[in-house]
Amino acid sequence: MKTHFINKGLADLLLILLFFISCSKSNTDSPELQALSEETTNTPLITSILQNYCKSDTTCLWAGQNINAGSVVISNDASNLYITVNSKEGFQAVNDNIKIWVGNDLANLPANTQNVPIPGQFPYKYTANGTSFTVTIPFNQITVDGAPITCDKAMLYVFVHVDAIAAGGAETAWGGCIPGTNTNRWYFYASYSTACCTTPPPVDCYSQTAFAKGDGYLRLIKSQILKISPAWV
Repeated sequence: MKTHFINKGLADLLLILLFFISCSKSNTDSPELQALSEETTNTPLITSILQNYCKSDTTCLWAGQNINAGSVVISNDASNLYITVNSKEGFQAVNDNIKIWVGNDLANLPANTQNVPIPGQFPYKYTANGTSFTVTIPFNQITVDGAPITCDKAMLYVFVHVDAIAAGGAETAWGGCIPGTNTNRWYFYASYSTACCTTPPPVDCYSQTAFAKGDGYLRLIKSQILKISPAWV
């Protein structure tokens, strides 16, 4: 009977100590707590990868019809669309070497009478250097049915025309893996659907202690029990 009482008392004490230690934020009076705090200062309770975007898709960058020249990454956060052009060998040394059109209706794409896109009439034009360039387009500049888009599942067509360097020479390049329907001129484009960011659920304080603190807190618990009753351990 005495053994049963001691085991139950030890279990209760362990639960109390675990709760106190895992959820306490500022109790540093104890030398043991202070030492353990210094030992685990560089160990975060929750390890997470910071994300700049709510969603991100990677698509092709084709030059000269069939040269894999790099990639185009289309992303969004709560209020902007981001388009990053990665050209393996860089961009041609000309003005407006990146031209972009974004919309949800291909009937509004600047094109000639044969439905071939006219990059010179695309609304977004940039001069890039190096091998990577990111464009930011605010949602309030992209309208669907007369209203600015939001992060909530707006389906878009994205046309990216690039004056690139590929296979050692100057080449026309298009971003996207969807081939154009016109048989007289080649081009590619991409489709993208926006997404809103989500907030992860709160993490239980016991699981934080179990995975973040590990052996350090187990040693502390044991030391506290020894102070109370060495015969229990």
